[in-house]
Amino acid sequence: MPDISLLRDTTTEKDFLDIYDQYADMVFRYCWRRVYDRELAKDIMQEAFMKSWQYVSEGKSVQNMKAFVFQVATNLIIDYHKKKKDLSLETIEEHSPAITVNNKKNWDAMIDAKDMLKHVEQLEEPYKTAFELRYLQELTPKEIAQIVGERVNVISVRIHRARKQFLSMVKP
Repeated sequence: MPDISLLRDTTTEKDFLDIYDQYADMVFRYCWRRVYDRELAKDIMQEAFMKSWQYVSEGKSVQNMKAFVFQVATNLIIDYHKKKKDLSLETIEEHSPAITVNNKKNWDAMIDAKDMLKHVEQLEEPYKTAFELRYLQELTPKEIAQIVGERVNVISVRIHRARKQFLSMVKP
């Protein structure tokens, strides 16, 4: 598997497809958490990779392909939200995967996950984005900084403050 930081030197379609295979699920989850529509999230993810491939195939340099694809996806999501109003929390429940009541452990996990999502939704921007990228997408502060165009220490502070707010909401 090619190192994504080396993609600027290697622009073969196979290398890019390897990167797609490695990061598509992560980018999809990020998109879904922002639009709460699986088909739309899939479309945004695919468009983000297509635009990234187009950029690289034109011979332009990318330092960190993972961060670049996330930035393209973020821009596409922003464009989408400019056209549509933000979706309500009911949409989360509507598009959540169905879990049968017969399986109590999964049912409890779904309730806990929905409860956690409600708390995440209550975080204010830019803390919400930093929290989601760090804890739901498992990106490093450096990668998040590249995506949102901020310094790493600013992102670290946002993550710390978001975590503190989140914990104050979930602790009784």
